[in-house]
Amino acid sequence: MAAAGTLVLPRVDALGSALLFFGVCAVAAFILLAPFRAAPYPAMADYPNHLARAQIIVDELAGRSHPFYQVRPALVPNLALDTLVPLGVRLGLTTNDALRLFAALALLMPLAGVIAMGFALQGGVPWLALLALPLGYSRYYAWGFLNYFFALGLAFLGFALWVQLRRSSVPATIALAACGLLALLAHLAGFALLALLVACHEASHWREPGRRALGAALAMAFCACAYVLFFEHDLPLSLAWQESALIKARNLASPFVSYALLPGLLLAAAWMAILFVARRQGTLRLLAGWRLLLAVLALLVLALPSMAMNSYFLTARLVVVVPLVFLAYARFDGGTRAKIALSVAALALVSLKAAEVRAEWRSFSEDIARYRAAFQHLPAGARVATVAFANGAGIVPARHAAAFAVIERDAFIPNFYGFPFNGESVAFRPQVRALAARSEKDHVIYGPADGEPPWAFYCAHYDALFLLRLDAREPALPGCAQPVQTGHGFTLYRLSQRAAAR
Repeated sequence: MAAAGTLVLPRVDALGSALLFFGVCAVAAFILLAPFRAAPYPAMADYPNHLARAQIIVDELAGRSHPFYQVRPALVPNLALDTLVPLGVRLGLTTNDALRLFAALALLMPLAGVIAMGFALQGGVPWLALLALPLGYSRYYAWGFLNYFFALGLAFLGFALWVQLRRSSVPATIALAACGLLALLAHLAGFALLALLVACHEASHWREPGRRALGAALAMAFCACAYVLFFEHDLPLSLAWQESALIKARNLASPFVSYALLPGLLLAAAWMAILFVARRQGTLRLLAGWRLLLAVLALLVLALPSMAMNSYFLTARLVVVVPLVFLAYARFDGGTRAKIALSVAALALVSLKAAEVRAEWRSFSEDIARYRAAFQHLPAGARVATVAFANGAGIVPARHAAAFAVIERDAFIPNFYGFPFNGESVAFRPQVRALAARSEKDHVIYGPADGEPPWAFYCAHYDALFLLRLDAREPALPGCAQPVQTGHGFTLYRLSQRAAAR
């Protein structure tokens, strides 16, 4: 009999445990989506470019072409957004709402994938997968790598399905091949991660019948052959190791830090404290196969280049995969009280992260309204350069804000993700490719040590300059720059001395 004043919790059976788990997941998903309900534009560095690219595709499907960009019928391993957003528009959504829906899927699918992997690997409720939920708004999701995170979710879900079907060789092989093709279409890294998950799982279970490994190998080989034979490979295999050991170490915080350092550190400390306590109490048990997989991922993070085929932050994107995969292999054997405590802690951490993101997105959306109003002063078909003065190398969500001029004023901007500089389904038209190549399209943010932007070049070749002042500097602008509209932290200039020859 319990002592007086002691709270006695009833024992939760398997069904009750599952209901409690999914109830917590549903509440967490509602909290995670709060920023989407609070602001129309996610504060992601790449979001304006994604929106402009989607709008160009939607317009061309409707019979309206853009003067500077064109859609090209190319099969590239980066098509999730370019396919699903126009489909959402056909179903009645605006382009921005369809993109927001896609961004929400890219947020939730990797988390759902961790849960699915946990169920498949553990054969029961993966309680520690709840700790994946506050990691949804990771650093590189906040940058706007939406196709990557969507493909990450496909890889996790495909791996979970394959593990579940693995005892039946033929269905498992077919399912794995189908999931591999979907991941390949979404983003090449998603397919690579799925292949890695499968290979490490098979290597960890090498004593089992070989026909299962053969089926997995056939499925992956089928997808690889499809990529070699049918997908475009026009981008050069450029490799660049641009990250020092210190930067790679700093990336370890990227699963926890979104925008500001302090909330991310609080999340990281609480997250690791929960795992530490669970380990000390003997309620955390890791399943067979976790060591090999995490060792391979760690080796790739250390050894891979930071850029390949003009895809930046290649190894940094992998860092968030490590804790997510770890949680799928981590089994929690605590009692009812421990599960409820874990649920409360997970929801508290999700709320902390969502509050930070919601505030950032509201502020960004307010700024976007000001930028769009300023762009209405541009003539149709203007050529617009962007410069941002900012200290540090943090996220500058407005670095591609001039993409709204692409949408609304048929403008040209050099810092646009399009072929032939990126493997996209939208390309620069031939008449502006040379200008885009000369415009330092990736050098938009100028820190104190970066020198002066190429003012003379902008004056000679561009109609307007969109200048963001995100620090205290007051740059000496060229005489050709005449202010048209000034707002909160920005000025739009008309460049009046552009040469007639283009």
